Amino acid sequence: MGSWLKTTITTSDSVLITTNGLDGAIFVKFFALCCKFFAIATLFGCIILMPINATGENTDLPASDPNYVEGFEALSMSGIAIKSKRYWAHLIISYVYMIILYYLMYEMWQFYQLHRFAYLSNQYLLGRSMSLIQHSIPKKLQSRESLLQHWKQECGDDAIADVTIAVDTEHLIDLVTERDQNIAALEHCWAVFQENEKLPPENKNHKKRPMKATICFCCNKVDAIEYHTAEIYRLNNEIAELQAKKHETHSSAVICFNSVTAMTEAYHNRNDKFKLCTPLMTRQLKPAQEPRDIKWQNMKFEAVQKTIRRIITAVITVSIVLSIS
Repeated sequence: MGSWLKTTITTSDSVLITTNGLDGAIFVKFFALCCKFFAIATLFGCIILMPINATGENTDLPASDPNYVEGFEALSMSGIAIKSKRYWAHLIISYVYMIILYYLMYEMWQFYQLHRFAYLSNQYLLGRSMSLIQHSIPKKLQSRESLLQHWKQECGDDAIADVTIAVDTEHLIDLVTERDQNIAALEHCWAVFQENEKLPPENKNHKKRPMKATICFCCNKVDAIEYHTAEIYRLNNEIAELQAKKHETHSSAVICFNSVTAMTEAYHNRNDKFKLCTPLMTRQLKPAQEPRDIKWQNMKFEAVQKTIRRIITAVITVSIVLSIS
């Protein structure tokens, strides 16, 4: 269960940055910083502070004395009498803890400074950072040609690389999810079948192919490998047909710029220099996230619908909190 811990701490910085980005690498570094600090703090506490507390004046008092302590309580500062010189040890160790923590944080800051420029100058990252998401696009601009022409007029022909209108792909996403599930099931069936082949010939499961119930959980059983293979083939055809069709467009789009400067100017000056079609539209322009972080199914909702949903969610949350309290 704890195998991930060693892998997380021992993985090289370059691999962390490549696979998880600078934010992920900083998170792992912070996790490692906490492990180092608390390991050192535990060492100092067990070797120095706990013996000082355990041999404090309050541990030698009569049991009837209100200041008398025993057991685990004697390992804390409760075992030391008021105005005892033993408190100097706690004060000194607290400063030692602060020095160690500041040093570890300084090391982490150096790591960030070292890798920040190289990471932010990465061409792949720059490509992602040069895009904006625009919501609440008017009907007359809900086509690639009209929206591209509009942005080129506002920002200049050289500033805009391309625009992509969000389309309704909810059914397509469901089919892809179902295909992924069948692929995973097929891989599992092949693994089970190959394990069965390794069994001795006298075993009843030797070369036995996995079965799949197509009705309920136990009825109409068929060969699982053939079933999932046929399902994947069917889903591939349906996905290809659906991809070839023209989909309904939504009121959201991704605007790709040719430079970070053009993107920044369009983002920060959208309310004055770049006058868009409606006031509502100017408030719905924001930097694009990672494609995998975008909930594409929600791109179909207008700004008014999103606001209403947020209000309803807030009212329900507040009502639940008030009722519990």
